[in-house]
Amino acid sequence: MNVERVPLIVVVGICAVGKSTVVEGLRDRGFAALEVPQEHSQVPYLWARNRPDAAVYLDAEYRVVKARRSYLTAERVQRQRELLAYARSRADIRVDATHRGVVEILEEVQDKLGLLGVAPTPRPLVGLDWKRGDPK
Repeated sequence: MNVERVPLIVVVGICAVGKSTVVEGLRDRGFAALEVPQEHSQVPYLWARNRPDAAVYLDAEYRVVKARRSYLTAERVQRQRELLAYARSRADIRVDATHRGVVEILEEVQDKLGLLGVAPTPRPLVGLDWKRGDPK
């Protein structure tokens, strides 16, 4: 059986910035998207192991993520940003989610994906293999 690889988008960012919400929204729009827990990893290229066609970096001001997760300290968020420095520098798309709703963020990401030549898949996505982004 010959399975065609679909374009893969990975989403990285600090805790409570909206990664899982953006991934869910991208999937609803027909994109193969994965959230990568890069902010917890000492491996700076973890996000790249999936060989993504596009990487999205989400960030927001500390007060925004603190309101979403009261346990987050400024030091912890700063440490996460340090762990994400490599991913941020290599991301194809960077989004500041501070003053923006999910629909606005998704529209921006989808527009920028289009400029990169990454389009939604015309067929339903059943599942994704974490290592390659291939449909299961």
